[in-house]
Amino acid sequence: MPNPRRVSTAFDGYSVGAAADEEEKTIPQVCSSLDAALEAPDKDRDFLKTGGVFTDACIEVTMKAATTCRANTHLPEFRMYCPPPIAETSGD
Repeated sequence: MPNPRRVSTAFDGYSVGAAADEEEKTIPQVCSSLDAALEAPDKDRDFLKTGGVFTDACIEVTMKAATTCRANTHLPEFRMYCPPPIAETSGD
């Protein structure tokens, strides 16, 4: 289904498509990958450390944990490359 904000109208020669594109540029975007999500706090450490909620050590530990998670084989990936053995039948 097309985005109704992006649909241009020909009514009186007015096009809302360009206005919607400009508005869309101002909307904050969600990270599309784990790497991008980890780069954001690294770039904005001062904000995260305001009030003493996060420390540099806390941010580093979180980044190391994410790196460890990325490096491990996860169950769906394991199943993809190592399918379960085929059960033997008795032939009766």
